[in-house]
Amino acid sequence: MSIHNRAFKATIQSPRNAFVRWMDPDREAGIASGFKEAGDAVVDHAMSQIRHPDCFLFPIGFLYRHALEVQLKVLCRVGCKLYDEEPPKAIETHHLRSLWQSVRRYIELVWPQGDKSVLDQAEALILEFDTVDPLAQSFRYERDKKGQLQLARLPESVTLETLRSAVHDVFEFLDGCEMGLSEELSARYEMMAEFQHLYPDD
Repeated sequence: MSIHNRAFKATIQSPRNAFVRWMDPDREAGIASGFKEAGDAVVDHAMSQIRHPDCFLFPIGFLYRHALEVQLKVLCRVGCKLYDEEPPKAIETHHLRSLWQSVRRYIELVWPQGDKSVLDQAEALILEFDTVDPLAQSFRYERDKKGQLQLARLPESVTLETLRSAVHDVFEFLDGCEMGLSEELSARYEMMAEFQHLYPDD
């Protein structure tokens, strides 16, 4: 038996190699999508197994929660640039509730006539994740540093397909909002460039 002494290396030149810096460093939306799709893949794998899927809940929950956190931070950063604001303190934390409050504000500023019920539905799911795992630790370990069981607020069992479907819906909504905010930001930059000659530097 032999064990590889290095894991993070390109052993061959292949289109299947994963590139570390494969996108604009200012945009993390692709990373968020990667965590979400990884969660989907684990659900698919769990459902294909004969054995009970208990052991998959923790990694699935972690992947989905992190996908939501990263996507919310993407939206925060785009919103800050759009309105020339400093990033909120929440962007340095794992607090989904605080992140969502900032994101919802930007969405309502850009689309003041938008359907509030959709925002309320997205908020309900995001806050559910925040309640279940407020510090992004509960899906990582069975017990906290004090020895207390994590995920105490979850029901006795969770239907993984329902979890995947719920996350898919809210993630698709957030992804659409990110695209919309980014288009607004691009339009602003284009307008500034078009009229820049009217305001030359002193």
